[in-house]
Formats: sequence, structure tokens, C-alpha cells
Amino acid sequence: MTDLQLYLLVAPFVVLAIALLAYWISGIYDDPRRHRHHPGE
Repeated sequence: MTDLQLYLLVAPFVVLAIALLAYWISGIYDDPRRHRHHPGE
């Protein structure tokens, strides 16, 4: 396996992990429980 193949194998998981981490962090700083919106409002 070449370095390029290894990179292409790992890159999607790295991007996904970073996206999930960013979403999780934004969820902490923007807690939906503090300002919950009821459906239909």
C-alpha cells in the first residue's frame, strides 16, 4: 500500500471526525435546551 492509498483511506474518517467534533463543540456553546423552540411556533 502506498502513502497515497493510505491517505485516501484515512482522509474521509479524519474529515468526518473533525466535522463531528466541530458539531459537538458548537452544540456545547449553543445548547438547544437553553432556548428550545416548540414545533409550530
